[in-house]
Amino acid sequence: GIQALVQIQKQSIIPRDRLLQACNIIMSKFETAEEEAEKARKALANQPDEDGFITVSSSTSTAPTTLTGNNTSKRQLERGMEAVRRKSSGNKRSRKQKESIGSTQLKDFYKFQMKESRKRGLNDLRRRFEEDLVRVQKMKEQKQYRPF
Repeated sequence: GIQALVQIQKQSIIPRDRLLQACNIIMSKFETAEEEAEKARKALANQPDEDGFITVSSSTSTAPTTLTGNNTSKRQLERGMEAVRRKSSGNKRSRKQKESIGSTQLKDFYKFQMKESRKRGLNDLRRRFEEDLVRVQKMKEQKQYRPF
């Protein structure tokens, strides 16, 4: 009865070392596939399409190049090397939070966004002021409020 069910349950659980080995195999296949896709994307990045246009996209891993193919400045070369160093250092599957994409962009770019954020700030101040008034009133009732 119960022993048979316990035995079946124990057999259905995969040992940790086999599970880890299977996960590592799957992740290594995934990483190689991603690297190949990235190489293919980079190879096609500077190739003109059927109309003769080159697709321009932003890339943080390489330094910009001029028409001659050389890096435009020493600073840009150093920045590109820094990106390569950061990319190659450490485990690809590290648990660190990646920097959010929109963190470098302005939060309130348009005038209506600035106006809305200002309204939100004022409403928040008003709400906190009202909460403080209620808290001070409760403290006065309990005779715990001594401003001076």
